[in-house]
Amino acid sequence: MNYKKIYDQIIERRKFNSYNGYTELHHIIPRSFGGSDDNENLVNLSAREHFICHLLLIKIYSSGPEHYKMLRAFLMMLVSNNVQKRFSPSRNYQYIKEKYSLFLKETYKGEGNSQFGTKWISNPTTNVSMKIEKLKEIPEGFYLGRNLKWKSCSKCNFTHFLTGSLCEPCKEEYKNRPKREKKENKKIKRLKIEKICPSCKNIFLTFDRRYCSLKCSKENGNASVARKVKDDTGNIFNTLTEASKFYKITVEAVRYRIKIGKYRYI
Repeated sequence: MNYKKIYDQIIERRKFNSYNGYTELHHIIPRSFGGSDDNENLVNLSAREHFICHLLLIKIYSSGPEHYKMLRAFLMMLVSNNVQKRFSPSRNYQYIKEKYSLFLKETYKGEGNSQFGTKWISNPTTNVSMKIEKLKEIPEGFYLGRNLKWKSCSKCNFTHFLTGSLCEPCKEEYKNRPKREKKENKKIKRLKIEKICPSCKNIFLTFDRRYCSLKCSKENGNASVARKVKDDTGNIFNTLTEASKFYKITVEAVRYRIKIGKYRYI
């Protein structure tokens, strides 16, 4: 497609046939290419035509520094304000942003970056910040960093120039603090004890069961009967609730004490 031809047709049409409505001033030869502000280089376009012309300029200048200049100009066309609202199809916007980001990446890396080979230093007393060469020594009264201010350290309460809440000595002390030793979880190992089943008189091993099996428990009608609890001092309670009321704790706390072996069922 001949983008240059389409661009020239729009410009020629508006030079001899003005648009009746809202118009925007357009530089036929862009100012970034040396175009002037003379009347011969200016034309009034509708907002839609102005937008299309800048999109065509990107296609016309498809490589080199001129391409990135036109990308920048088109991105500025997308800026909205109180007077005008700008919109762009998502595909166009993605294409332009990707191209422009590559341009910025190549332009501002290494020596192209304004911060390359430099460092910022500050004087907290005079509130002066300046940029010097990276290999130069820091003058007296200045410290490495930008916009440093005198503040009180939140730990030692001494006044320092701080970038955060702690001064450098306190930061080092915090980093080198002794680490807490992890506590070992000592679990109490419970042993099964021998019991005689009240129903079948068989001897069986259990932690806290009263009957050897559910069958024996049902035969004696004790499947849901509350079991007696014996505490570590020898007191015997008919139910868990009775034990909880005696010690003024919850039933869950009594169950936990049974679990760890402090109390037991009988």
